[in-house]
Amino acid sequence: MAGRSQKKWLFYKRTKIRRLRKNFLYYLKCIKLMHHEITLSTNKKQEIIDLTSKVSEIIKKSKVKNGLCNVFAAHATAAIIINENYDPNVCLDILDALNKLIPAGIWRHDRIDGNADAHIKSTILGPSETIPINDGKLELGRWQNIAFVELDGPRSNRKIIVTIIGDKDELRLVRQN
Repeated sequence: MAGRSQKKWLFYKRTKIRRLRKNFLYYLKCIKLMHHEITLSTNKKQEIIDLTSKVSEIIKKSKVKNGLCNVFAAHATAAIIINENYDPNVCLDILDALNKLIPAGIWRHDRIDGNADAHIKSTILGPSETIPINDGKLELGRWQNIAFVELDGPRSNRKIIVTIIGDKDELRLVRQN
């Protein structure tokens, strides 16, 4: 008897695993994942560069209607932020505040290459931001923009990776039986 119960239990588990695998594969078919790279050159020691239009264009090309967009700076002395860019004084104020909080030239790493303050500032700001996508558009607030923050420039070939994950061509993620 124990052998028969065990066989039923194994059959039940295998059937359940097959069903889960089938649903998971269906779900994967409905998801679109896209990576795009933006390359920038900066002109100043510190500057903030608006990326919103470039990221919006990438989303438009991806044809994702709903999902998430991650913008990542692949550098240890740069950051990605979301903030106002309408008034250029906001960007200058952000840089001024960072410079007052984290002065240059007093850190141990400065003995190596003189940019410890840039490393500390980028750590505080963070290398990435994730923004929802709704109806094919970034869900940013009225005054919000996505910006690249250069903290150790001028540099060439700064790499920003944009990753989009979302639905494919308006397919429903709910499985129809």
